[in-house]
Amino acid sequence: MFWFLQDKFLQKVYFSRHAIPLAEFMQIDDLEGAKTAGELFGYPLMIKSKRLAYDGRGNVVAHSEEELSSALVDQLFVWL
Repeated sequence: MFWFLQDKFLQKVYFSRHAIPLAEFMQIDDLEGAKTAGELFGYPLMIKSKRLAYDGRGNVVAHSEEELSSALVDQLFVWL
């Protein structure tokens, strides 16, 4: 039942599908995806790890496009 608790992106998708209000978010898989998120949402971006993220662990703020490459790790999504 609570399979989505381990994956924060799937958690947001689940909540969104059940009309639970959320900030905008999108999955990003690489630097180009992060740049697209920056173009769509503007900066700063909160970049979050999909897995093993809790109590602030796995969260990085990118204040500009120049900060994106140092902020990225595998399997991330953006949450505003």
